[in-house]
Amino acid sequence: MPHVDRSFHMEEPPAEAQRRFEEEVGWELHRDEGYALVREEPGSLRYSDGIVDDLSDEEAFELRDPSAFDTYEREVTPRSGTEGAYAGLRDLLARHIKVELTAEGTGTHVHIHGRAEGRLRDAIELLGEPGHWPQIRMSDGAPTEDR
Repeated sequence: MPHVDRSFHMEEPPAEAQRRFEEEVGWELHRDEGYALVREEPGSLRYSDGIVDDLSDEEAFELRDPSAFDTYEREVTPRSGTEGAYAGLRDLLARHIKVELTAEGTGTHVHIHGRAEGRLRDAIELLGEPGHWPQIRMSDGAPTEDR
């Protein structure tokens, strides 16, 4: 699964940039790609489509030590037993996008990383480029100029 790693600047302060990202880009992620917002904290959003292609069910159930995953960005909380390891591994391997927003001057530094397939990865790589979001707003799937 291809990795996503994109950073850019938004003019809005972090709380407003996060709200705007969630309303405009998050909606597109859900509508067009099936991603859902699974975790929201100040300065952080995590989207996942819950799909795991990398591991068969039989391979996942062979895992015996769920503690091996408790250091992955502190996002996977191991549960007891093999079922817990499987659930934690599914969380770890699912297609996901994490958005981190931090103050940068009077605006916000946006860092998007995770795992996504071709078309979505390519679209994320355009965010922040001249003529693309956030300079251009998304509305009903068609970009319109931000006024």
